[in-house]
Amino acid sequence: GHIKEKERLGLISYRQYLAELHFKSPDEMVDYFARLEHTYPGTEAGFRGALKKTDLQYLLLENWDETAIRFYNALAEKSITRAGREEASFKEALVYRLMGKNIQSIELIMDFLRNFRNGELYHSAQALLIELFPLVITEYVASEQYMEALILAKKNRKLFLKNWVDIALLAKIAGAYNSLGIYQEASKLYLYLIALSSEDRKEQYYVPLMSAAYDHGAYDVVEDYSDQYSFRYPDGAFKTEILILRIKSMLAEERYQDAVKILPETIPATEEFSLLASTLYFHENNFAQVVEILDRQVEITDGKLARSTFMLAESLYQLNRFNKSKSIFSKIPRESTHHDQAQFRLAELLKKDGQSEASLTIYKDLVETGKNPLWVRLAKKELELNDVLQ
Repeated sequence: GHIKEKERLGLISYRQYLAELHFKSPDEMVDYFARLEHTYPGTEAGFRGALKKTDLQYLLLENWDETAIRFYNALAEKSITRAGREEASFKEALVYRLMGKNIQSIELIMDFLRNFRNGELYHSAQALLIELFPLVITEYVASEQYMEALILAKKNRKLFLKNWVDIALLAKIAGAYNSLGIYQEASKLYLYLIALSSEDRKEQYYVPLMSAAYDHGAYDVVEDYSDQYSFRYPDGAFKTEILILRIKSMLAEERYQDAVKILPETIPATEEFSLLASTLYFHENNFAQVVEILDRQVEITDGKLARSTFMLAESLYQLNRFNKSKSIFSKIPRESTHHDQAQFRLAELLKKDGQSEASLTIYKDLVETGKNPLWVRLAKKELELNDVLQ
């Protein structure tokens, strides 16, 4: 009976201190709850005292987050009642959230929801999960932890099914699938978004849907959705991106004439349009058009510069504008896949100008260091021909 009596006294003191909290300062009350913890160890009152003391210290002390987390964690393990374990576990997750450590918080909250299904704090924990879920998905996607984002989304599917989170978040999950090369799943989600979104939000999902299809090599799908988009949104905000994807799909299928037909009348002076249009005209041997497009002021990024420089030089060469083409061929760097052809052309042009020594030097260099068998073979032929004619 003595132990029971002691526990009862402890709980009476605990309730008295809770009442006093309403008119005394938290500063003053910390010691009271600490005293409960030490006077009634191993009892519910002692545990509740420790928990309340931790709450007050967390509110009062600066930079006390990590310590509070340690205390709540220990209290969750030591509590002799289920309700005590529940409260301490929830508070540990909550402090992580308040610190902005959302990933740690969501992991604890998901654990909590599994362990305390019928607890009093279940609905509060669910509300915290709903708040955390979009933040963590966004964080994972931003740091390219796509697998983690997908696992988290799978574990919390019911948040979507019950409409507790904005379905636009599915676009981030689709992006994660796409980045991992799981195009089938990405496409399914984009289609789902187009089907479910309000009219004003559907349109934005066409570009990622078609990009996923393009990356997957499903060029017929790109064409179908491009038609659907043009029909639905004749003046759509993503008209240009959709057209570029359609042209790229035709280019990938080597349907050069079909692609040329859908080019804009005036090719915009952007890198993407200039490269696409000039590539199509180059394949069609329409060299005058290539020169017209690439001989303008267009900013081309380093990675694509060698290709556009080569197409411009080769087109000028094919149009017999030799002087200009010579100066451009000489700019193509050694690491470019077009370097060997450019060197061969330079040698031809030097020979045409009567600079046979300079042209032979280039042919020899090409035979020794060239990587493209066709141009190496042609350079060899030139050297053999030169030997015969000596």
